[in-house]
Amino acid sequence: MSSTLLPWLCCLVDGLVAYLAIRRTTAVSPLSIFCIFNTACLAYFVLLVGERVTPSQYLSAMPYFGLRPYMLRTSAIFALLNLMAVPVIYSVPQIKDANFTELQNRLRFLLSPQAINAILAIFALLTFAHAVDIDLGYMWRYQGYMTLRNNDIVGISNPLAALYQKVGTLVGAACFGIAALCHHSKRHKLVPLALLIGTYGLLYTLAAASRSLTLIFILPAAVRFFFKKKIDIPLITMAALSVISILYALKARGQPELGLVHVPDALCAIEFKELSGSILSLLSNIAQGGLVLANSIRIDSSFEFSYKAKSLLSPLPGALDGWPHTLATYQHRITGANPMGSFSEAWLFGGIWFLGLFAGTMYLLRAVVMQMFFRASLFTVPLYGLTLLLIYRLHHYPARISQRIMLLIIVMLIADVLFARWQARQQLRERRRRRALQRRLPTFRSPRPSQISTAHGK
Repeated sequence: MSSTLLPWLCCLVDGLVAYLAIRRTTAVSPLSIFCIFNTACLAYFVLLVGERVTPSQYLSAMPYFGLRPYMLRTSAIFALLNLMAVPVIYSVPQIKDANFTELQNRLRFLLSPQAINAILAIFALLTFAHAVDIDLGYMWRYQGYMTLRNNDIVGISNPLAALYQKVGTLVGAACFGIAALCHHSKRHKLVPLALLIGTYGLLYTLAAASRSLTLIFILPAAVRFFFKKKIDIPLITMAALSVISILYALKARGQPELGLVHVPDALCAIEFKELSGSILSLLSNIAQGGLVLANSIRIDSSFEFSYKAKSLLSPLPGALDGWPHTLATYQHRITGANPMGSFSEAWLFGGIWFLGLFAGTMYLLRAVVMQMFFRASLFTVPLYGLTLLLIYRLHHYPARISQRIMLLIIVMLIADVLFARWQARQQLRERRRRRALQRRLPTFRSPRPSQISTAHGK
């Protein structure tokens, strides 16, 4: 009885914490989304492993048979994740409607054409470097999933192009998000440029058949909901496209040939009629964090200290800290196609490593929430997109990948602080300049009535 009741009790605990986060920090805050996603992963795991539901299509290579002995331990870990987040949730001041409205107005004010042009110029430079350096024939047609990500195969030699290989999807998503922001802020002249740069990121991600493609639709949808606060046809359309993008990526990976020329084939292979009967079929790939953790516990591998340290502590590039050799030698995978998740690896690393990863995650999510609602800037939108990506990858990708996203968030938070200080200094200088100018200007006083009468008498 307890083996079936306690997992559902853990689901209830996770749901209550998620409700608390929504009530205190709004549903769109990174802390709320973290708790909601944990709840969804655990609920799907308990439903599937407890044989309460059988998906019509299981869209994942992650094993789910024979996990019942690990159901209770997995559920307890997920409940622990949300329970440990409660103090962090209460450490954030209550987010009220006034904070939300202030954030909307501040984003509209901060989106100056000069700032947006500077951001788009950086994105355009990365995009141009990639388009010039890559063999575009591979984007059109290639064989073998992940081939397009291999710099040596596709002819990438420029450092900027190599950087785009890693962040191209994020650049595309950010550009579509900027286009949505400009549209809702009545700065329509900048929308075509943002869409042009974002379209290349969309095409690159389509060719790569990456599940991150969904970010390109989720981010502008989130921006629209943020400003409109209602569900309308454009929002529903973007939500539907985000779901279709995941299905497309899963179907495209199974084809012998990939690339833009095969996008229609992958879209036609999606069986919408069969999937429409059960949204749980799609959850098998989106919310499989519980399955990843349970399979990792079942393997119960031990890791070398060098793998642990380089996964969570090393900020150096792989070429400098020897990560490729460490990865090939010491990594443990659930299957050949399925790596462990970040929390799964950290749990097997040991309690200190698990708590350290959780503490780092909570610190960054809280920092982004505070930045969003109390000191929003031009960095708010990309920071929000990165936190969404981090929340997803913590359960689905190894710790090294999540650590890289966390480092990028830290860099952007530091840049935000430095930019705010520079702005404050500029404003102070402007005030001083105006005061000095006022002191230099001659003052003209109107003559007194007695002086006017004396002048006329003379």
